[in-house]
Amino acid sequence: MPSDSEVTSTPEFDSSRSTRTRAEVQGELEQARSEGQAPGAGEVTPTPDIETAKSPTTREEVRKELDEYIRSGQRDRDRGETQIGG
Repeated sequence: MPSDSEVTSTPEFDSSRSTRTRAEVQGELEQARSEGQAPGAGEVTPTPDIETAKSPTTREEVRKELDEYIRSGQRDRDRGETQIGG
């Protein structure tokens, strides 16, 4: 937790009040979503390339591949953890 000396005072925001109700804001958000609009996230930089990227492999498929990789012993070989000579 920052010390008091690290906190920037913002009196212009501390005493301000919204002109809209919570229900109005939630309604606007739902309206935007229903129209296919993605509301902004404050100061976050949009990354449309990342947001639209989709893997052709499902989580279940990845889990199955990982299980097989472990079961086959290949993971141990890749780590150099094989016992030679028994």
